Amino acid sequence: MRWINVLLAVALLLQGFKTSMAVQFALLSRLQSLRFNPEYCEARRLKALPYSVYKENHVQLASYQYCNGVLNATIFVFNDGYTKKVDIFCKTTSGFEIMAEAHYAQAFSDGWEVWEVSNAEVGSIKEIEYVKYVFENAVTYLENDYITIPSTLTRTEIEKETSCSIVPTSTSAISLIVTSIASATSTDTISNARPKPTGEQRSPSARPGLAREWRTRTIYQILTDRFARSDGSLTAECITQSKEYCGGTYKGVMDKLDYIQGMGFDAIWISPIVANIEGETPEGYGYHGYWMQNMYDLNPHFGEVDDLKALIDELHRRDMYIMVDVVVNHYGWSGNYTTIDYSKFVPFNNEKYFHPFCFITNYSNQAEVEECWLGDDDVPLVDVDTSLKEVQDEFIFWIEELRSNYSIDGFRIDTLKHVQIDFWDPFQVAMRVYGLGEVFHGDPEYVCQYQGHVDGLLNYPMYYQLLYAFQYPGAKMDVLVSMIEDMQKYCDDVSLMGNFIENHDNPRFGAYTNDPALKRSVIAFTILFDGIPIIYYGQEQDLDGGGDPENREALWLTGYSTDTELYKFIKLCNYVRAASIRNDPHYVIYQTKVIYSDVHTIALRKGSNTTQVITILSNQGVQASARLLVLSNTDFDIGNIVIEVITCTKQTITYKDQLIVHMSGEPRIYINYKSLLGSGVCGL
Repeated sequence: MRWINVLLAVALLLQGFKTSMAVQFALLSRLQSLRFNPEYCEARRLKALPYSVYKENHVQLASYQYCNGVLNATIFVFNDGYTKKVDIFCKTTSGFEIMAEAHYAQAFSDGWEVWEVSNAEVGSIKEIEYVKYVFENAVTYLENDYITIPSTLTRTEIEKETSCSIVPTSTSAISLIVTSIASATSTDTISNARPKPTGEQRSPSARPGLAREWRTRTIYQILTDRFARSDGSLTAECITQSKEYCGGTYKGVMDKLDYIQGMGFDAIWISPIVANIEGETPEGYGYHGYWMQNMYDLNPHFGEVDDLKALIDELHRRDMYIMVDVVVNHYGWSGNYTTIDYSKFVPFNNEKYFHPFCFITNYSNQAEVEECWLGDDDVPLVDVDTSLKEVQDEFIFWIEELRSNYSIDGFRIDTLKHVQIDFWDPFQVAMRVYGLGEVFHGDPEYVCQYQGHVDGLLNYPMYYQLLYAFQYPGAKMDVLVSMIEDMQKYCDDVSLMGNFIENHDNPRFGAYTNDPALKRSVIAFTILFDGIPIIYYGQEQDLDGGGDPENREALWLTGYSTDTELYKFIKLCNYVRAASIRNDPHYVIYQTKVIYSDVHTIALRKGSNTTQVITILSNQGVQASARLLVLSNTDFDIGNIVIEVITCTKQTITYKDQLIVHMSGEPRIYINYKSLLGSGVCGL
């Protein structure tokens, strides 16, 4: 046993140095494999992190190992503050049910604990049926997984078929990744291509940017090159059709934080920061940041290392978060794919690190989506082979260093669906902060499958139906009602989804309609619905560019007015949301209820009783006729004084649950006036 203890000591020692997570995990994996050498084994990692707590998911099976009748497992259990009992129930090959008791191991994070089943002799089982959690007030939580246990799978076969990891908790439940130390450290070629770090290493952010903390934030998305210049110019030319760098910088962003914060935003999302294709391509310049060529160097057009660090320091001084866009799926090249010089890519400087050439032609074929290329003959986006262990290790090393060096609070992840889904589990763990993935797709079931592999996702399914319901007066509202139900059905945690109606990939809402009431309605939905609101820069200035590149205007040409109707409306909605969060700790995880809908109207209720927000939206626009709407199911009590925040009119509730709404084409937002005291809204 002495040599096993030596290996354990080495593994723990490495944790004190800047060793990549993959190497640490692999060393621990080898130790675990030495402890168990059965003829038949099954081991799987089901969750790298617990899904965010909601409803009835307070117990979640993280991983298990079943070897010759012995079961080991790790379980995420949410700490509800009660004495609890946690068990795993299995079905034997004879058809009987058998129970294995779990015991507390240690605290995890965000209120979660890790519990373990250690060396439970369960005999010959064919299925893990469910995990059960009962605490002292008799409330029971179940997770039904119905995991089939193969009866003839040997460890050798497992090594070929799956990559399993169990979240490290203690020496009795050590991380298991079925791989070898040799494969985990076989990145010499890539590592040698990695440039030496520039600038001073920074300690991790004092505010870790965990998912639960991002729920309360509202995000202002910035296209770095088009937001603000270092020289403060309000007249510098920027022709969107030219697709050129227009001069936006990190210093420019920092100089305009008052403008952003004045709308009530407490987080920004900036463009990818890494070095892109230099010079002109047949499709313009890489001003947007998505044509990566060197992921270890900064894009010099946006500023130097010190400029980026100064921006982040100033954000943190203001208690604001920074989200950085990252690309994993591809590298960019100017010219036909036959001209690619792979030695120009850092650190993946060899063709072997990329998928063979083929453009995606069938988006219904998931293998093609993941293994073929985006782009075109002029600028092909060379698809990284993320199934390779050395590539995975390098990306994990890179994201760890990126977060640490710049104290980044969160990452937006580009083209998530174009990378195999199991890549994202260890990547999310390595980020150690909130991850917001882009799955450019309208099907909620397809999109929501990625949640749990990363924390949150851009809410594209909701975007399409919100656009459909409001892009012209008189559209039908039923599609939006149905999508609300579908998102709550298919997604693990809608409170971590990112809501938007504009971004750099889609036409601005103003390109569809000039109706100011419809514009205010979609903004109200974006900010006050479940999830994390995202407003695209320029939305507050009523920019109306169409598809790329017209939707990437220079904001300085607007003069940064703080007196536009939409600037003030966004501020109002953000203030209402912030006031609700201050008064109701459960507001952000409370799932919105549709309490009324007709062909052209939807009424939403969000928040606990006494602090709830009632939002009523019409898609009939400014030409709508005035009408009276009597709402039930608001949960307002008799005598409550509520205020409609757009018109600042008060109403005393005279019948329980009943709210009288004077409707037009404008949105209506009601909240208990006590919730607004001290907010500044309507003079309160």
